Amino acid sequence: MPDFSLECIDCGHRALSSGAASKCPRCGSEWQEARYEYASIGPGLNALLAGRAFNLWRYQELLPVRNPSNVVSLGEGGSPLVHGYNLGLMLGRPSLYIKDERQGPAGSFKDRQATLVVSMMKENGVTEAVAASTGNVAISYSAYCARAGIKLWAFLTSMVPPDKMREVALYGTQVVKVTGTYDRAKELAAEFARQRNLFYDRGARNIAAVESMKTLAFECAEQLTRLLGLAPIFGKQALREGMDIFALVVLRTSAAALILWGAYAIFARRYMYIYPAGLIACGMAGFVNGVGSLLYYSGLARLDASLAQLLYTTNPLFLAILLRLDGQPISRLTATRMIIAFPAIAFLLTGGSQHVGQTIGMMLMLFGGLLYALHLAITQRALRDMPSQTVTLYTVTAMAITVIPSALAIRLPLTHTPPVAFVGAVGLTLVTVISRLLLFVSVKHLGGLQAALLGLSELLVSIATAFVFFGEQLTATQWAAAIALMISVALVSREQNLNAHHISEGWLAWIYGVMEGVRWPEKDE
Repeated sequence: MPDFSLECIDCGHRALSSGAASKCPRCGSEWQEARYEYASIGPGLNALLAGRAFNLWRYQELLPVRNPSNVVSLGEGGSPLVHGYNLGLMLGRPSLYIKDERQGPAGSFKDRQATLVVSMMKENGVTEAVAASTGNVAISYSAYCARAGIKLWAFLTSMVPPDKMREVALYGTQVVKVTGTYDRAKELAAEFARQRNLFYDRGARNIAAVESMKTLAFECAEQLTRLLGLAPIFGKQALREGMDIFALVVLRTSAAALILWGAYAIFARRYMYIYPAGLIACGMAGFVNGVGSLLYYSGLARLDASLAQLLYTTNPLFLAILLRLDGQPISRLTATRMIIAFPAIAFLLTGGSQHVGQTIGMMLMLFGGLLYALHLAITQRALRDMPSQTVTLYTVTAMAITVIPSALAIRLPLTHTPPVAFVGAVGLTLVTVISRLLLFVSVKHLGGLQAALLGLSELLVSIATAFVFFGEQLTATQWAAAIALMISVALVSREQNLNAHHISEGWLAWIYGVMEGVRWPEKDE
């Protein structure tokens, strides 16, 4: 594990850690934060996480234990994130989620703190320690100290239930019952540790306590990250790990189509029927988007994931132009949002360092965005007459049929592809299935332009995830532009009559009119 340093919150002094109970050598403050070499850790972290179990120590590079052999673990972390649906409705927060920390080895969120504190004790040669507690800390610390062979003295207030005191004692901990408040128990514990020259756990002041709890945020970030913004991240991971561009596109699209057909055949056969004009419309949209996906991933292979998504978010501009040519009016608020959004995109693209030699990738992304907008325009018209589930099935199928011939251009067969690359490909396939269903539901109920503008939120997810997994960063100018994009997206809540779709009178009406002239062959009586 890489070295870490401690930075004093009070005076800013930064130095390498000198022990489990170190104070700031300059001012004596007990409030310090760990600092890591993020630039060296970030680029390879994604590949490391892909092969690790979902528990606290999967983030070992970002925890203050230098030698893995000193880790004292009982299987903590990786707790489930439960959707608190009923409670959320009561509180007016339907998207409320609860991290269930009861699943820890000792049944407490303090298990995270205990594993790191005791691991740091072991690394620093501590054989006897003192802690004050109202119950949870004592139980967790007792379990981990017993595992590490460290003697623990637990000062517990008289308010601690007898059952908890017995549980602490069962681990072999020396229990000291204090008549008084928790503050009094801490005073006595600190004085006891000072007189015997023992390690005293300082609770929140202990660097390990703070560092352990941040793993809750890491897990929530992994569990809650929005799927729609992860397409470039999963795609970039697969490409970075050595998967061929065309192999990725064919695998992702074909697998998504097969999953949809299997799911519909079992659970939703009613959505498998389609009339001729709808089939042609979905086929056309799928062909356009299939070609666009080939351009997109070819561009993604040449660019950072964050920059690629920035360029791709120009698709609402293209869509607005296409719909305006079809005669669709644009509301004042939508126009205002576009006025905010598109200059922000321009600043995002020009506010950072120049990407020399990436012109081809940028052009591929822009053309991919144009084709994505065209496919949205076509499906918006088709969704007036068909369920979004049906449009999803046949559009993705048409995409698969379009990209399959590109398999002839594959230079690195899948049999020679590193196994870790398939993690990104599988994630990308699942994102494709779910995001397409959500996309066409949005287009059906909001309209193509509104759905495209809402899709700008994918950009923020992509940037944030690319920053964490790949070490990509934005300049101050680009972050300011990203905030402007968030404002543009948030203004959708002020839109009126989002369900009212324009009756096409332009090029879309003409194209669909030709399609409606097609009929299934009638059976001979």
